[in-house]
Amino acid sequence: MSGVTPLALPPPDLIAINAALIAVRQAAQVLCDRATLLVLLYAHGGTTRYADFSMQTGLASRVLSSRLARLTEDGLLVRIPYSRRPLRHAYHLTHMGVALFDVLALLVSWEQAWPGAGGPNDVAQIVHLGCKPAHGLVSAATSVRMHCAACKVPVSPRDISLRVSQTEMAKMPAKSTATRKTSQDTAVKPGDAMTPIPQALAVLGDKWSIEVLVCAFFGLRQFGNFGKRLGISTNILTDRLERLVQEGLLRRTADDDDTHRKGLYLLTPKGRGFYAILIAIQSWADEWIHHRVRSPVKLRHAPCRKPLQPLLTCMACGLGVTHAQGRIRIAMAAEKKMLTTDLDIAPHGLVDDNSSKAFTVKG
Repeated sequence: MSGVTPLALPPPDLIAINAALIAVRQAAQVLCDRATLLVLLYAHGGTTRYADFSMQTGLASRVLSSRLARLTEDGLLVRIPYSRRPLRHAYHLTHMGVALFDVLALLVSWEQAWPGAGGPNDVAQIVHLGCKPAHGLVSAATSVRMHCAACKVPVSPRDISLRVSQTEMAKMPAKSTATRKTSQDTAVKPGDAMTPIPQALAVLGDKWSIEVLVCAFFGLRQFGNFGKRLGISTNILTDRLERLVQEGLLRRTADDDDTHRKGLYLLTPKGRGFYAILIAIQSWADEWIHHRVRSPVKLRHAPCRKPLQPLLTCMACGLGVTHAQGRIRIAMAAEKKMLTTDLDIAPHGLVDDNSSKAFTVKG
């Protein structure tokens, strides 16, 4: 019989941790790369052509070409010719790519809620079309938060319980120990003031950092326990823990003079704020990555005792926000000047996965 374990409370459920890590690693192969996330963010902002991706992301040609090809292969983008002579293609979001709106919108909102050392970063903004907030402005920038679709109550980590399905657990592959880069991808510079959501990209764009956070949400706190669960070398684990502490997602209880193996690593409010993003990723992956084994960890919203179905709501008006009503607007730099382009004016160019023609989603 499946057992229920409160999230982030001791003792940690080691079976659930292993199951969650396997599921996370399958989704991470598609998403958890900073260059990939940057391309997806601009695609949601309305960019479709290679030259525009190159100018706006600042990615090297080799990196950009690789990410566009991978996203096309994975089914998040589709190439459609827009010029026959010479032959040139545009990259449009598929339904699978558009479904990532929740993840990206939560990343933007998290970045806005927890500014980095350089101050607020408003390069990426969320626009709720048709929003009628108290200040009367329509289509102004807003933020989103996650609610339970069943009871409409905001979701917090302490309100979530986990149920491990033994049937689904039996289908899980062996725990992977695939190698990862020991240094983070430098395609995106976190200190660049014109980089959208630099903190969020630094965290979600690094597979090890995400796995450390997952373990922290399951209640792991000690250095040795992180290493044992993740199968990670001590130098990489030390680096990721130090980065997460420096970024303010974790705090260490030991004195600064103590070694990194002493003390406890605890989630901060900023770290707990990343929880909704992890939920959105699992929800998206279970729905769209068909070759992925579905996660055996099922989330239940304790206040209403129902399976958790995430629902994003607008912080300004309180109404639900989906990709049909929301847009991501990105400010771009040109000759060291900030030029704000309202990329949200044009609705998403969606492409049916079985069709070569683009169509528009009505808001």
